[in-house]
Amino acid sequence: MRPTANTLARLENMATIYALFVVRAWFLFEAEHDLPKSPLWESRATCAELLAIKVATRFAQHDTPKIDQYDRAAAHLKLVTALTKSWDPLSGASATALAEIKRAVGDEDEMAQPACALDVRGLVVRRQGLPADPSRISPGGYY
Repeated sequence: MRPTANTLARLENMATIYALFVVRAWFLFEAEHDLPKSPLWESRATCAELLAIKVATRFAQHDTPKIDQYDRAAAHLKLVTALTKSWDPLSGASATALAEIKRAVGDEDEMAQPACALDVRGLVVRRQGLPADPSRISPGGYY
């Protein structure tokens, strides 16, 4: 997993984190609908999430050992931007693809709502019945 994480981090593309969380959501969807292969889909989802976390931590790191507070702040700002920048999943899609998606979805309001990496991660967490906000979890583990 480390070589893949390093390769993805070297790209320095903020959309990578978003894409990994979208892939994770797809794997969890498949795990719910393909019960015989559910453990395989769940392990793939976990792998995608771990890759997203590893790539995200690379955004918060600075390569030089001696950095001042401004370089550290810039690295953290890059991480926050990577996690909160909105992405449109249908951006760049052809007119044919958009028409097919519109026909399949049926509701134009449901189409192409931009979301950030944290939104995609939160949707999956809420779908599993867990709070998207970890602060809502009580010390006993219930919310």
